[in-house]
Amino acid sequence: ARELAEGLYEYDLFGVLAALRTKAGITVKSSSDVGAEDWLLVRGLPRDSARNLLVLVDGMPLNDAYSEANEFEHLPPIDLIDRIVDHRPPLPARFGGYSAVEDVITKGEPRRTWTEVSAAGGEYSSGSAAAVTEGHEAGFAWRGAVETLVTDNLTGQRRTPPYASVVYGDRSYRKTRAAAQGLFRAGDASQFRASAHFLDSEKFFSDTIFRGEQESRDRRLAHLNLGYLWQPGDRSRLSLSLFRADESYQLNLMMHPDVQDQDRVKQGLRLTWDRELPRKHRLSAGGEFTDLHVVERLGTPLALEDARFYGLFVEDRFTPNDRWIVVAGMRRDGHAEASSHWSPSLSVAFAPAAANTLHVAWGRSVRWPSLSEISEADPANGLEAEEQEALELGFRQSFAKDRAAARLTIFRIDLDGESAFFLDMSAVPPVGYQRNEPDTVRSEGIE
Repeated sequence: ARELAEGLYEYDLFGVLAALRTKAGITVKSSSDVGAEDWLLVRGLPRDSARNLLVLVDGMPLNDAYSEANEFEHLPPIDLIDRIVDHRPPLPARFGGYSAVEDVITKGEPRRTWTEVSAAGGEYSSGSAAAVTEGHEAGFAWRGAVETLVTDNLTGQRRTPPYASVVYGDRSYRKTRAAAQGLFRAGDASQFRASAHFLDSEKFFSDTIFRGEQESRDRRLAHLNLGYLWQPGDRSRLSLSLFRADESYQLNLMMHPDVQDQDRVKQGLRLTWDRELPRKHRLSAGGEFTDLHVVERLGTPLALEDARFYGLFVEDRFTPNDRWIVVAGMRRDGHAEASSHWSPSLSVAFAPAAANTLHVAWGRSVRWPSLSEISEADPANGLEAEEQEALELGFRQSFAKDRAAARLTIFRIDLDGESAFFLDMSAVPPVGYQRNEPDTVRSEGIE
């Protein structure tokens, strides 16, 4: 939150991605130029950000494991973001269907009315402009932002060795996005929030002509989120998010000739209830439901165009004294096309002294296959969810009256049933489909 407030990344073309890539345990894989595909790997796990990592914006899922299309370029303008909470495996029970979570929380009620206009320019014909405004009056507050980015990044530039004699083709990019928020306090305990977010982007990949046109990708996104918060006091809290996302995705790329034109509609809700209980327990319960519909007008038709999935969870946070915190949870994930899963989680933190803390955490979670994977399902065995089990041990020591701190974490993650492409050469002609790998993928390390 402090880094975002200080504006360290406002003029970075990669925005939030530039902020996340400085954190231990997070690795950014990118095609290097703005607007290209980005993968955010958390603790070394495979897969890209749109399938392995859930991105939430005020309770609304920006992406999902099924359509594989959303990226960090699709976040609201960075001027509207207050902080980002990084949840790494093992995940608490409130998050499921993914291996890690980036929880993006936008700014709350503004305390003053102001407007700012800014612009920037740089190398490779890159330029950006933005306008931000916010204010409040009589219990109603608003915030809005619009920005545009254009760049001819890397076009005509030499590739790095060993391809020093090769230059990039047209890799230009343009993006326009706008966001608006409104907050209304119905009383001391109730708050309504409405937010809308629109993005229009176009990315060129090279000078190659495919299907009679230059290789490119076009996306248009429209997100709507309606939220309600009821907090009568410190003992109880209820939050509800109703969301809908419409996306138009057009791809003209030789590497993916079976994907050309898709429309996606996603809608659903997320609900969380927290309640303080006797004997120093705090109970949390809730869940989410998502309905996804995809229409592909060109290319290879999807065998499955609709997906419905849900998750229900319950957590108990027990603090017997100032030195111990115990959080136990259970989650159930269900899918219309696959078997349901139970995922337990447990974490214990112990502070032997005020300046240091020891903790251990363990948990399981699942990731559902994407629509493209299910459409090529193994006709004999089917395709089930990937299962993840993670263990973490950590220690934190603060110094100089909390003005400095050191943290050490050791983790191990096992991923079973990872989805992989299989080609059956015994068939004539050969048949390709996705199936679950029998081997376990393990990621372990120290942060």
